Amino acid sequence: AIKFATAYGGLPDQLARQAITVPEEDAEFFRLRYMEAYHAAVQKTLSAVDPDHLSFGFGPLIGTATKPEDWAIAARYCDVVGYELAGEYQAPPLGDSEKPYLCLGFAFPPSYEGARGFSIVPNAPLDDTQAGQRYADFAAAAARDPRCLGAIWHRYRDEPLLNADGQIDPGGRYAFGLVDGTDRLKMPLALAMRAANLSIAEARNRVPRGVR
Repeated sequence: AIKFATAYGGLPDQLARQAITVPEEDAEFFRLRYMEAYHAAVQKTLSAVDPDHLSFGFGPLIGTATKPEDWAIAARYCDVVGYELAGEYQAPPLGDSEKPYLCLGFAFPPSYEGARGFSIVPNAPLDDTQAGQRYADFAAAAARDPRCLGAIWHRYRDEPLLNADGQIDPGGRYAFGLVDGTDRLKMPLALAMRAANLSIAEARNRVPRGVR
């Protein structure tokens, strides 16, 4: 950059002050190239350290502005595709890939009808009892999916209402947890989750053996 500036005077400064418009198809081409190179590098590194290492990949949050190519790349460089959900259970859109997948994060933070000051997600359950029912429905649907290896609850403690500076966080604070900010276990949610988890093995056994 220094040699360029010396040879061409103030040209870099002039370019920096100009708005540069990149054609959308060019930006998309390089985005996918970068994404593929990144996933490939991670897989290559893991394989070099341990050739028999089971690779759990990482994918985007379903519902964000993703494209089929994103999921194809994510599936290409791992053994198990990871993804996140904000809502009811659904499988990731992997297209022709037949790889299994693991939900790396899901939750149903209650709104408490705004009484506790938490941020509210769309279609939020009103209380811990409703959140427990949503969890049970999610777990049952995941158990019926032969390619789903499991699902991980997003967070086991409610987010604090204030940040480290004692201010309201503009990014939002949610009641994700099984435990609230006073270390109280949310019994309706916890008991519903326990019952659902105990029933998963039975539901899984009903999946036809030919597709497991």
